[in-house]
Amino acid sequence: MKSLRPRKPVSVNRVLILNFYMKQYGGSELMTLDLAKCFKDRKCDVTVVTYILGEPMKSHLEDYGITVCTLNEFSSDKAPNQFDLIWSTHWPLFARLVNYRTDLQWKKLVQCTMSPVLDIESIIFFIKETDLVVFQAASNKRVQMRYIETQVPDPKINILPNPYRLADVQGATRPLKSLKKAIFISNYTTSHVFELQSQLLEKHNVTLDIFGSVTEQKLITAEVIDEYDLLISIGRTCQLGLLRKIPVYIFGRFGTDGYITADNMEELVDRNFTGNVYGFQYSVDELIADISTNYERAVNDVDDLCEKALSQFIMEPYLDAFIDDLGADNGYRTPEDLSWGECYLALKMSAKFVNSPYLYPYRKIEVSRMEVVKETHHRILLFNVDTEKKELVYQKDTQVVSVTGVLLLKEGDSFHFRINSPKEYQVSVTKGIKSPGVKNKFPHLAISESSRFEILVKIETAVSEPIEIFCVADDEEFPLAGIHIIKVI
Repeated sequence: MKSLRPRKPVSVNRVLILNFYMKQYGGSELMTLDLAKCFKDRKCDVTVVTYILGEPMKSHLEDYGITVCTLNEFSSDKAPNQFDLIWSTHWPLFARLVNYRTDLQWKKLVQCTMSPVLDIESIIFFIKETDLVVFQAASNKRVQMRYIETQVPDPKINILPNPYRLADVQGATRPLKSLKKAIFISNYTTSHVFELQSQLLEKHNVTLDIFGSVTEQKLITAEVIDEYDLLISIGRTCQLGLLRKIPVYIFGRFGTDGYITADNMEELVDRNFTGNVYGFQYSVDELIADISTNYERAVNDVDDLCEKALSQFIMEPYLDAFIDDLGADNGYRTPEDLSWGECYLALKMSAKFVNSPYLYPYRKIEVSRMEVVKETHHRILLFNVDTEKKELVYQKDTQVVSVTGVLLLKEGDSFHFRINSPKEYQVSVTKGIKSPGVKNKFPHLAISESSRFEILVKIETAVSEPIEIFCVADDEEFPLAGIHIIKVI
């Protein structure tokens, strides 16, 4: 008998990165730019696919020799279809890609989540098919792991704390003497910032330049930030200040956490420098007093903080570790390897973000309400968990209990419903609209019917035992609801 030889580690040469926006300067956009550059530095063939593409991000990518295109352009048969790694920052793009590009092939899938706040940036779908889940902060991980572990008990995870490429932060730094010139960087600029700008100049002769979507956007590089004596910001830009030995004061839409110091740095890293660890709500006068009083101490800390930052906020070591974590080369996967029911649901939900990404049409709690009861052979049954336990009080002699949901079936499947109760009840089932057009549009899903169903049960008296409703599909039963009638008035 031949011994089983271990598979060789996956070789990452062709990389597809998915990010919903690649237009203005923002957190996920700049992370995607640096990530793509790092893969390019490794001699990889890198393609970035986005839904919204524009300047200046388009030119930054193309100037570095990175292919970037919209989802519509990538949906063409002429676009490349075979990748060693797909790095997905926003799941709606992957959801639409696997439904429209049925010829897509990939070996490894990384899902990177920038925040647990926006659904578009959270981890919701395709968790079982994900080879590595990457969080941008430990606090993000704590929030989302509760949901992720319901899908995969022991997922492979890691943290990527918004680091920078080493080449972008190297070089000599200038010594700081006094606070004369400060810079504020954030796309979330409040009225307090402009008042702070005015008061700093009037009372302390300190100029404050403000950059962001409200004023003027600018690519903040080491060369730019080196011109200033103080950085006021939140998020990823704070790392750059630390790496360039500039005192960093955290202030933004959530409040202020004050200066980053050797004592509080780890706690602030845990929350990605968002300004809501302490969230002090200072007046402008209090802000100026805190900034000026503690500036000298902040200057004295910059060397120690830079050393810590160099060990935590350089991207290349993280990328090396992630590629090692991807494991063995198990060959290519295709959309047909995914649950077609999950593909279909993700596609429907992704349409909401395409229309208005920053509205919250689906919160995570509502996604979890559409629970997978059982999945076998690429058939998935979804139902509204709200009907799982109910105690009902009726005010008439006869009332109707309604159980609604969605049933997705592969071609050839059939189903019916069964009521298990101590009394005989009149039951009717209404099947919803069939969707033959779905099968024509997405042939690999093999959908013959996507039905909303409604079960109507007439109740005439109170019962001590719950009424149990089952769906029978291919001789398998799935419990839908247990309804306990406690009183009839």
